[in-house]
Amino acid sequence: MAHSVFEEALGSSAPEILLSIIEIVGNGFKAGDLGPGTIVGSAAYNLFCISAICVFAIKSPAVKRIEMYKVFIVTAFFGTFAYIWLLIILLFISPNVVEVWEAVVTLALFFILIWKKKKADLRQELEMSDGQRTPEQQLDADIRRYTRELSSQLDNARIVGDVPTPSMKTVCELTRNVARTYPVLSPEDQAKIIAYRMNKSLSKKSEEEQEIEKLIEQTGVVQPDGRIKPIVEFSARVYAVDRGDKQVKLTIVRRGPVKNAIKVNYTTVNGIAKKDEHFLFKSESLHFGPNETKRDVYIDLNEGADWRPNHVFYVHLKIEEQEDGDKTKLGDCSIARVRYPDLDASISGQPNVEFAKDNYVAKESIGWTRVYVTKRGKRSAADVTISYETQDGTAQENFDYVPVRDGRLMFYGQEYEKYIDIEILDDKADEKDETFTIEITKIHDHTFTFGVKRKTIVTIVSDDNMLKNVTNVRKLLGHYLKKMTPGQQTWKEQILNAVSVNAGDIANATLGDCLTHALAFPWKFAFAFIPPPSLLNGYPCFIIALVAIGLITAVVGKEISLKVEI
Repeated sequence: MAHSVFEEALGSSAPEILLSIIEIVGNGFKAGDLGPGTIVGSAAYNLFCISAICVFAIKSPAVKRIEMYKVFIVTAFFGTFAYIWLLIILLFISPNVVEVWEAVVTLALFFILIWKKKKADLRQELEMSDGQRTPEQQLDADIRRYTRELSSQLDNARIVGDVPTPSMKTVCELTRNVARTYPVLSPEDQAKIIAYRMNKSLSKKSEEEQEIEKLIEQTGVVQPDGRIKPIVEFSARVYAVDRGDKQVKLTIVRRGPVKNAIKVNYTTVNGIAKKDEHFLFKSESLHFGPNETKRDVYIDLNEGADWRPNHVFYVHLKIEEQEDGDKTKLGDCSIARVRYPDLDASISGQPNVEFAKDNYVAKESIGWTRVYVTKRGKRSAADVTISYETQDGTAQENFDYVPVRDGRLMFYGQEYEKYIDIEILDDKADEKDETFTIEITKIHDHTFTFGVKRKTIVTIVSDDNMLKNVTNVRKLLGHYLKKMTPGQQTWKEQILNAVSVNAGDIANATLGDCLTHALAFPWKFAFAFIPPPSLLNGYPCFIIALVAIGLITAVVGKEISLKVEI
């Protein structure tokens, strides 16, 4: 990690570093007019101007929060302390002179920064393992895990050239996460995204030392009452709060065989809504006795909280103790969201009920699939019951799935988004994808109306088709890994890219691309003769590029110095 950070710092700051070195050596180790000012000015721009642009880019009243806050604090401290340390050296310790020991201490501070940043990064990641992770974050975590394992297999050697194509098992896991994050992508686009993220992860060298625990995120595999495998989860995926609420009530339910006693723990976790500002932190253990199926828990809210639409925090459930031989697992809804709903989400202005999505996909061998039903608009404190039923599409009831006639789903109290489970039948035959529909037929409350998504379509995908899809993604992944991985070009390819407008994509080239190509052509053509990164592990490319940058810097610095003297 220290190796990669050193290379990144040296490579990105090479011009000003070399300018300062060349100028100091040329002046008998006395500071010139350009070197120190260039370094300090570049650092000041990075610290102040770039930070200001990032803040200014967020339009009011939008809010963005720093996710890796502890890493930010470490970086901000060292970035500011660097100026203070420079001031102390040049004004107080040895005025206008930088002594050797001061230079050594300054260089040592750089490695201390790397060490502190690594510790803060690891601590933050471990805390995130207990926090809410989106499917996109989970995809990145899985890819970082794979690249870390790959680096270990290669004895931590730098990966230059062809990146090995992952195994079928790994591709299957990555494809599943990509499908959750981007549900409408084709196999080719899925392969592109995985290849891009793998290359991004490899180029930055994973810093994590520990595996981030996987969080359960809408896999669609559940076992409600009467099924073989026992589970424990929340009764709803989303609970709604209103301004003025003092508490929110959540219900923990057990399904399936519940003859054994278990002990569970629930803990509040920050989202956009923060502890003490919106809610009071709570972590409590509960004991479920044999055959006990339901327990209500309460989270205290801050009465003066400024709740805004879609402010949310999370409550995480985990199993602490269970008897030997007990098979109870966490269900899909082991993470509950407590949210202040968007009151303008209902087009008619009247609260309504609808499905969360227009369609869901279930593997034929999944056993059970889950769809979500949500309220929209203003929250009602009254209990609401809906009726629903299944309808055949290309799938046939009792052959492909178990039909439901006059099914009932009740929203109690602050429950805002709940779920319906449908049993899928596996006929073990290779067949095309089949669909059936679930429709909300009635709402037993005149204050609620039907939402736009009154129906949802469930697509049953044959396991054989799923395997073919993963196989196609793996084949395409190998192609795009080779295409996207840095260090693949030969001298010939580098020269051809240098002389081509927009890297050869002339059909999509703009006037700006042509002008910038014309201005940069001499530099692009000259640097195309530097050895490609794939040669000898990339070291000739790195060293010769630094030498070339140094020569150009020396020439430019000399010209500027002459003009300054004139």
